Amino acid sequence: MEKCHGNRIHRGAARDSLSSAAGCAAASPSCRWISFAIGTAPIHRDFFPDTAASIEGLPTGGMREWNGVSHRQVQYGVRLRVLDGAGRATYDAERDLLVVPEEAEFDSVDGQARLLSACVHVGLAMKGRNLQWLDSECAARIAGQLYRLFESIGEGSGDAEVAAKIEQLAPQSPQDKAFYDVASEILQHRRTTLARQHACPSRPRARQLA
Repeated sequence: MEKCHGNRIHRGAARDSLSSAAGCAAASPSCRWISFAIGTAPIHRDFFPDTAASIEGLPTGGMREWNGVSHRQVQYGVRLRVLDGAGRATYDAERDLLVVPEEAEFDSVDGQARLLSACVHVGLAMKGRNLQWLDSECAARIAGQLYRLFESIGEGSGDAEVAAKIEQLAPQSPQDKAFYDVASEILQHRRTTLARQHACPSRPRARQLA
C-alpha cells in the first residue's frame, strides 16, 4: 500500500493493518446483518466480504525476493494511503483512493464504523453502483450507524435493553442523528422479522399421494 508521511510515500505493513481491520469487519456478524438499499446504492449480504477482498488483495501466484525477504505478489482492487492527521477514513472515487488515519483509529467501535462507511464507497465503486453521490453517502453513513448498533446490541437482548442502548448510542450531531434514526428503524425491523419467524416456524409440506 502507499503510506504517506509528509511528502514521502512508503510501502509497508500499514496495508496489512487496514486489511486486517477490513477482514475482521467482513467476518463480523454485524456486517453480515447489514442489508438495505438507498436509491441506487444496494448493500446486500455479500457486499462487505467482496469489498474486504478488494482491499486485502488477491494473490497473483508469484513470489518475489526483496532485501532477502520473499514477498507474495498481490493484486489490489483499490489504492490505499495512510495519512497522518486524517480525521477519518475517506474514499476518493475519482482517484480510486482510500485514505485512512493511523491504525489506532480502528481500536474503537466508532473508528471501525467510520472505516466501514468509507468501505461502502469502495464497494459501490467496485460493483459499478456508485452512481449517485448522495445515495452512496447516505448508504455509507447508515451502514456505519448500523455497525455501531449491531456491535453494541446482542442478538438475545430484550426490548427494554435494546431501547436503552439505542438511546445511549444516539450521536449528538443532528446530521449523524438523522442517519442513526434510519439505522435504528432497520435494526428494529430485523428484530421484528426474526421474532415472527421464530414464533411461526415454517411447517414441512405433506407429501401428496398419487
